[in-house]
Amino acid sequence: MKRAFLAAAFAVATLIGAAFAQQRVAPGDGTGVTATTQPVKSSTSKPAKASNYAVPSEPQVAIASQTIKNLAAKSQTVSSLSTGMHMVESPHFTIYSWFPPAQDNSIRQSMEQLYSMLSRAFDVGKDETVWVGKCGVFMLTSQEQFTDFVTKVDHIDPHMAAAAGYCHYCSNWAYLVMNMPTSKGDIEAYRLTLTHEGTHGFLSRYVSDRQIPTWVNEGIADAMADSLVASSRLKTRLKDATRVALKGQMDAKKVFDGVRLGQFDYGIAQSWVQFLLAKNRKGFLKFLTLIKQGKSEADALQECYKWDRDQMYQAWQAAAARSIR
Repeated sequence: MKRAFLAAAFAVATLIGAAFAQQRVAPGDGTGVTATTQPVKSSTSKPAKASNYAVPSEPQVAIASQTIKNLAAKSQTVSSLSTGMHMVESPHFTIYSWFPPAQDNSIRQSMEQLYSMLSRAFDVGKDETVWVGKCGVFMLTSQEQFTDFVTKVDHIDPHMAAAAGYCHYCSNWAYLVMNMPTSKGDIEAYRLTLTHEGTHGFLSRYVSDRQIPTWVNEGIADAMADSLVASSRLKTRLKDATRVALKGQMDAKKVFDGVRLGQFDYGIAQSWVQFLLAKNRKGFLKFLTLIKQGKSEADALQECYKWDRDQMYQAWQAAAARSIR
């Protein structure tokens, strides 16, 4: 069952869909893939360079490599994780997999395909490396393994054991930890989570290592997953959330100040990002870049769209009302 699942989950042809640049405004539907991001405050943030990524120093690369190795070594001291792990290297990823080695080539190719699509979406040159060294990936095959990794290896909030996966990052490293879906045949959920969390890892170093507003971060991650994975789940979640907001049943503006782990908040964040992209893709990339260079969200929004939050919300409401008739 696991072999068949992974073979399908990592088929390159099914991972790639429409390009991020081709997003259409579709405010209003939703479903549930719970994917959570775990940023760590950077102690080494520097002003952004004139590039699409922050060039790492040699010490940073060494720290990144050692961090991933240490996690892998620690996992071997936990009984549920002590057997079956092996490393799969690719140009941009160091992957520790508990899946059968026969799937290694598919995993390697699919992760590089994901990186290529992210680079294209954010106008990163093919010779540029966004991460410090390589991004780590831990691919686990059971809920027991994932729970043990969260609590005994990574030592983060135990509530994270209920997630479908997460991205952990700071200025010196980034890594993804993937859970097996509750239903082991749910290939779609696995792809959505992998793309969502991979996008978080990519954004953590895009232009600089500065953090971005949560609604922008989560909205982009879901917009990418919705774009690259053939699925109706995120579209449905987005539409449902938008309908609720338009009817005044929940306050969508609260999402500006933080995204809670719920269908509504994630649906609204994705809808806003897709709306801004459809309005002006180049403007959106500039908006993101300005924030990464240290401008406030308010200043970046005003410079790129000539809106404050209220004006953006009103424009989104009007577009949303038209799109879900």
